[in-house]
Amino acid sequence: MEKYITPDCSYCSSSPVRRCGVFEAWPKLAAFPVDYQWCLCGEILEQGIGEVSTKNGTLAYRLTGRRLYIETEMAQSVDCELCVSAIDAKGLELYTCLPVKKPGIDRQCRKCEPGNPLVSLEILQAEPETMAWRPLLEQITRPVAMKNEKTIR
Repeated sequence: MEKYITPDCSYCSSSPVRRCGVFEAWPKLAAFPVDYQWCLCGEILEQGIGEVSTKNGTLAYRLTGRRLYIETEMAQSVDCELCVSAIDAKGLELYTCLPVKKPGIDRQCRKCEPGNPLVSLEILQAEPETMAWRPLLEQITRPVAMKNEKTIR
């Protein structure tokens, strides 16, 4: 996991993720039984467990009737199209496609809010014995005003 602050003062974190998607086909006004045909990233899917090759690596899937499960590897992005065709008992076909686009790195940013710091910092005056242990620290003898008008001693 990587944490950083952007030039516009946003607190961000990014980390690799492994994604799992569940897709289910529910054709409306279809006469049962319904026959489904699934296509992922240009490849027709077979019932059961299988894999699909993509430009970002191999996607694992499990297809059971109208329900499709997709899994990626850690940090693997997905950028392709998923299509499903449903043919009902009367021979009518319903067909739809949707883009499946998810990055393999999850990035989340939170804007900094004035008056609500992410980190609270309080500096206390150290005992003279402690100051001798760290000669690089200077003892602050006067209060210093900060932007939020709190005093550091």
